[in-house]
This record gives sequence, C-alpha cells and structure tokens, in this order.
Amino acid sequence: MGTETLVNRILEEYFQVEEISESDKRTPGFLVRDGTNEYLVEVKEKEANPALGEAKEEAFKYRDSKML
Repeated sequence: MGTETLVNRILEEYFQVEEISESDKRTPGFLVRDGTNEYLVEVKEKEANPALGEAKEEAFKYRDSKML
C-alpha cells in the first residue's frame, strides 16, 4: 500500500476526504472536511539520508571513545 493510500484511509476514519485530481498546476492531494472547516492536505514521503545516519553513528562512536 502506498503512502498516499494509507493517509487517505486514516483520514477517512475521521473526516470527509475528497481526492484532488492531478493537473499541470501544483495542487494538494486531498480536500479534507470536518463538518466545520476545510483543509488542503499534501502527502509527502521522505526517506532517511543514509549519509546522515552514518555521520551520526560516527559521532556516537567518537563520543563513546572519549568517555572511556
């Protein structure tokens, strides 16, 4: 299941959700209503940067070596 489908299913548990069709213009993915208000929701999926994880591990190793 894709991220956008998952978010849609979760939102539908609590709100009225209308998927906004794609176009040439930048548009959000969903129009969400709670009975009083309307919200525009854009779903983005981010992946961790492997280089950042490696740098963090190196920093922890350095810190731990100084604590010994």
